[in-house]
Amino acid sequence: METGNDVLLAEQSIPEVDLAASEETILAVLREACQEYGFFYIRGHGLDSRVERMFRDSKTFFQQSTEEKMKLAVNAAGHGYVWYGEETLDPERQREPDTKENFQFGEEPWHSGDGRVASALPMTSPLPTSGRSQSLYGPNIWPDPNILPGWKDNMLDYYQATCDLALRICQYLALSLGLERNFFEEKFSNPLSLMAMNHYLPQRSNLQVGRFACGEHSDYVIITLLQTDTTPGLEVRLKDDSFLAVEPSPQRGGAFICNVGDAIQHLTNDYYRSAPHRVVNTSGSERLSTGLFYRPNQDFVLECLPKYCSHDNPPRYQPITFGQHLLKKYEASHSKFKK
Repeated sequence: METGNDVLLAEQSIPEVDLAASEETILAVLREACQEYGFFYIRGHGLDSRVERMFRDSKTFFQQSTEEKMKLAVNAAGHGYVWYGEETLDPERQREPDTKENFQFGEEPWHSGDGRVASALPMTSPLPTSGRSQSLYGPNIWPDPNILPGWKDNMLDYYQATCDLALRICQYLALSLGLERNFFEEKFSNPLSLMAMNHYLPQRSNLQVGRFACGEHSDYVIITLLQTDTTPGLEVRLKDDSFLAVEPSPQRGGAFICNVGDAIQHLTNDYYRSAPHRVVNTSGSERLSTGLFYRPNQDFVLECLPKYCSHDNPPRYQPITFGQHLLKKYEASHSKFKK
């Protein structure tokens, strides 16, 4: 099967991690998945009822009028409503913006960069700093509870449950790399994690004219945990530059789709890969997905771990804080962050 000029492999599948398996088995599957694909499924997570409720609430949100949604327009921390046309994730290949809209939120209560709780500030309050060195911490923006009663509480419950799952996966990830089980925990004392609810418009992609549902990119994270509805579209670039179609979550028994991000690739000097991926709409149908971008503290320094670099295998990346890396990516893909 082909999508544009790219060969799309349907006979392969990303590996599957079953959390009911032994730790030895989980670590073996993780190593293979993270080295070869950068993606894997997670089964046995126990969040099925929360996922079902989340998709009901997500659909309710996006059914609102554009006027109502624009009242929640994204702020400088990347929280709020991101409208169609604001994001272009692959500016080199795309001639049109991503054909999607989304709603994003993070920690609640949020903390300023120095850790102070600041959740009582109104939505319109300025961020702690501004300009190119700006803090990426900031308040969430929520729908009016009179319009969407219970919506905020449901979303925060889903966010926390998914963060708990992400931490568990990171513990396995650390062990698979020969690190202490809790290696990543202190990196999430004041995280920049983000939940993004995505609504893809019922518009077919056309690679020849540069139209994608979501342009090709890698994730600016430690890991991402994704749930999708039944509509396909996610494609992962393999090492040979072909693309692999990833089955939607419901077709895999409600499994989460997990991928390791740029931060892991930097830390391991490419031992684990942050695989580029995209969304291509071949059906002309709308699509819903929700992803947790599990992101560490803004000041966490991304530099090669000693065991993954040597005289013969020097670091491939210059040290950079996670916040600096994230801002560079935002500036390249979001109109709101462009210099």
